[in-house]
Amino acid sequence: MTTPERDQDRPPPGGSSARLRAQLVALLERHRPALHAYAFALTGDLHVADDAVQEMAYIAAVQTDRIPTGADAAADWLRCVLRRKALELGRRNRRRQRQLDPGVVSLIDHDFDAVTAEAAVAHHRSLRQAMARCFARLSTHARRAVEARYLERRSCEQIAAQLDRRVEQIYSLLRRSRVKLGDCVRATMEGGDGR
Repeated sequence: MTTPERDQDRPPPGGSSARLRAQLVALLERHRPALHAYAFALTGDLHVADDAVQEMAYIAAVQTDRIPTGADAAADWLRCVLRRKALELGRRNRRRQRQLDPGVVSLIDHDFDAVTAEAAVAHHRSLRQAMARCFARLSTHARRAVEARYLERRSCEQIAAQLDRRVEQIYSLLRRSRVKLGDCVRATMEGGDGR
């Protein structure tokens, strides 16, 4: 017997494409925090993890007829697609700093099944809070450069003109800011104050 909560996760065979699309969106939103955390664990890079989740969602959207029925089976299907995409993108990405041993990937797969949606949501919330605190600690120029580059998607040349700096200075400022943010967020998440 399925519960109404599980029925909302089930993309039914056949039916209207609008209904299938709505159910797929609900399924992806329900499992998004866990899927994103899984992709990040596999890639070690937030940007690559974002790309992998987006590619997984695209594949799910064009192959809705291949998604198995039932919430657990559908989540497993999404996880398998995401695993392939995350590992593929991780191998192709030049910024990739580490290669995961297949045994580690197996452990991550096993742990994925043990993660609850509530734990993933709580972790995501803690991560966002840590990021906000650490971001506030950056200098004014660093915050403006990071916002322009990653929120507004401006080029380093545009940021240099905006901040009246050389492009090389912007590259250096962004690199130092990423390192500071990463160190601070890791320290904060491990129970420190991030300093």
